[in-house]
Amino acid sequence: MAHLTTKHTAVKPGELEQDVKDITAGLSKNFAPTLVLQINGAAVTVKSAVAALRAYLVKSQAVDADRAALAHSLNERNAMIVATNTLVKALKVAIKMQVGPQSPLLDSFGIPMDKARQTDTVTLFAAQGKAAQTREVRGTKGKRQRQAIKTVGDPSVTVTSDKRVIAGPRPVNLPPSPAAANASVPAPAAAPTGTDSGNGTPGSGSTPATA
Repeated sequence: MAHLTTKHTAVKPGELEQDVKDITAGLSKNFAPTLVLQINGAAVTVKSAVAALRAYLVKSQAVDADRAALAHSLNERNAMIVATNTLVKALKVAIKMQVGPQSPLLDSFGIPMDKARQTDTVTLFAAQGKAAQTREVRGTKGKRQRQAIKTVGDPSVTVTSDKRVIAGPRPVNLPPSPAAANASVPAPAAAPTGTDSGNGTPGSGSTPATA
């Protein structure tokens, strides 16, 4: 009866598989199946050892096959990612167009609803009414002329429940400031002094000489 001892060391699956193949071939060729070997204090026949080794080979080969299939599947999936992502984005847009951007049905597709616009209809009508009043007060003038006009008061409008706009008091134009008014009036011409040229007679602004 032969006695075998084992020593546990870190092994790589590929190296272990090759050792299993070699040991299996050697046991089957050189030892009788009924030969009993002492392995870690236990009696094990060659037939049982060979069966255990072959079971490992079958499992190892199945893992290798699964790993190859997984790698192939991963490559196929990665190739489909870009096209599928593009399709999903296009479908989200199409679904929103079909049911509406704020439809509760979007939740069943896992699509969030669009946020409602902050400016409601009443606020929009009010802003348009104020703008119309301001344009009427300022008139259809050039850009700089419109900016020069100053007004007192804020245009006010009221929007009724049936979306009618009721205008309030209109802003009042301010008169130009005194400085601006004075600047627009030309200064009087200065009185002439001295003698008229050519004849030596006194000018209108000179005093005649006494005898």
